[in-house]
Amino acid sequence: EVKPVFYRVLKDEMIVREGQKLTPEDLDKLRSLAELHDTHGFGRFSLLAGTFLMVFILSLVLYRISIHRLKMVQGTIKNMLFLALVAVMHVILVKAGIFISEAASLPSQIVDNPYFYAIPFAAGPMLVSVLLGSRETGLIFSIFVSFLATFLFQEKAAFFIYSFCGSVVASYFIVHCKKRSDYFKTGLLVGGVNFAVALALVLFSGQLLLAQTALTLVMSFAGGIMAGIIVSGTVPLFEYLFGYTTDIKLLELGNLNQTIFQEMIIAAPGTYHHSVIVASMVEAAADEIGANALLAKVGAYYHDIGKMTKPQYYVENQKGWENRHDKLR
Repeated sequence: EVKPVFYRVLKDEMIVREGQKLTPEDLDKLRSLAELHDTHGFGRFSLLAGTFLMVFILSLVLYRISIHRLKMVQGTIKNMLFLALVAVMHVILVKAGIFISEAASLPSQIVDNPYFYAIPFAAGPMLVSVLLGSRETGLIFSIFVSFLATFLFQEKAAFFIYSFCGSVVASYFIVHCKKRSDYFKTGLLVGGVNFAVALALVLFSGQLLLAQTALTLVMSFAGGIMAGIIVSGTVPLFEYLFGYTTDIKLLELGNLNQTIFQEMIIAAPGTYHHSVIVASMVEAAADEIGANALLAKVGAYYHDIGKMTKPQYYVENQKGWENRHDKLR
């Protein structure tokens, strides 16, 4: 249990002098000296407290701006819990990507690692925009998680720009997706944006090494595709856990081949026809006023579903002149 002794440093011994070239031995001594000064863990506590305070201030500022300036979703406990969970998962995903990227790269590529660009930075904002159905919320969340993720990199400004650009595009185009394939299409679009931003960053840095630049561009495009794949696989899970209803779920509910509608055709044909007509009317009306036409349409399909219990008590299902209400006392 006794730690090995590599170097022995005496009291008041000079470790390095100003202007002296550092050796690996000097670095080991300086790291040990830093750990010795942090005997009570104050440095770690300070880092944790500073991170918490910075995240809290950023969250508060963005929340206040969004409430007064943007059309944000309602700040319910469920929504706040969902946003917090996605933010934590997003940071963990980025950290895992950094770990894998550093393991896969050569030692000479640690500073400018092409594999960093394959990290799916847009996954969290895409997930938020899809499940909450709000571009504005996705935009604010993109700023938030891009800011957090950049603390994990040395080149903070470059990766903030890279993460933010892809996340904003993803948040805008993914909101009202109608098919599962739309996730992949959005991933391709994000990959194209990542490609352009990565190319701009490489040109700006002046490090035009052909092989490394090509690998960086390929990884950036792959990062967008992976973001779409991750969101496609996790949306159903969050729909189930938090009770959210996406447009894809609405399309499934609005499928007239479902058992409930097949039973309605037989039990209450007049109500079925009435519901289909009303659905067409409200869909057109919602389109005109900029409302969610799909939500209005599906709601109209189900608005009279309760009439199936006693369909003959409603005029659209009555045959001839018989009205059962006339016999009620």
